Amino acid sequence: MLPSRAAIFLFLTVLLSVGSLAAQDSSQEGGATRGLMGIKTDVEKITAGDTLTVPAASFKRMALVVGMSAYTSISPLKNTANDARAVADMLQRLGFTVDLAVDIPLVQMQETVTAFARKVETADIALVYYAGHGVEAAGENYLVPIDIKVDKPEKIPEQALSLSSVLYSVERARKLRIVILDSCRNNPFPALAGAAAIKDGKLGGDGLAAPDPARGMLVVYAAEGGKVAL
Repeated sequence: MLPSRAAIFLFLTVLLSVGSLAAQDSSQEGGATRGLMGIKTDVEKITAGDTLTVPAASFKRMALVVGMSAYTSISPLKNTANDARAVADMLQRLGFTVDLAVDIPLVQMQETVTAFARKVETADIALVYYAGHGVEAAGENYLVPIDIKVDKPEKIPEQALSLSSVLYSVERARKLRIVILDSCRNNPFPALAGAAAIKDGKLGGDGLAAPDPARGMLVVYAAEGGKVAL
């Protein structure tokens, strides 16, 4: 998980300050993917009492923040729920209308993303932040809900949410589309590594595969594709 919430805030403040330029550049050059390693810092965490400087809000901003912590059949995570709440608070102070979902099962996760995709049609800037387990299976990335329980890798697509559906949820924003994945970590299903294939004979290794975003979209993730965030 990211070591500093302040790093996320600083990144978003700068990005949103030049949001129209970023949207123009990305629409011309195609989508981009970027790691968060370059903005990690040892600055103190932002507290509720800190004053945040909000850039001029000229665009309608919507965000979906998801934090998964209380997993029932795989290793639970200590900080992801709190990270999600903190990021949601930061985004609200940056002028976003925020939907916050913490520790939800797959069905609710699917419904939440679908509902957000409908709302985004009226937004200029759309952002999704996800903190929780993520896994790559046969080149496809999946975000893992708390109720997942699989004994074979081919069952992962049935019990997890594909990253492609999350990318699709922000596509209709008018100006800028951002997806932040704080989930590049060890494979949460080590017992399944090397088991029967979904497509090509193997479950993905540690980390997430680098996503292939649509034009005009910025995907930010916690480590390079296929690597594990520290």
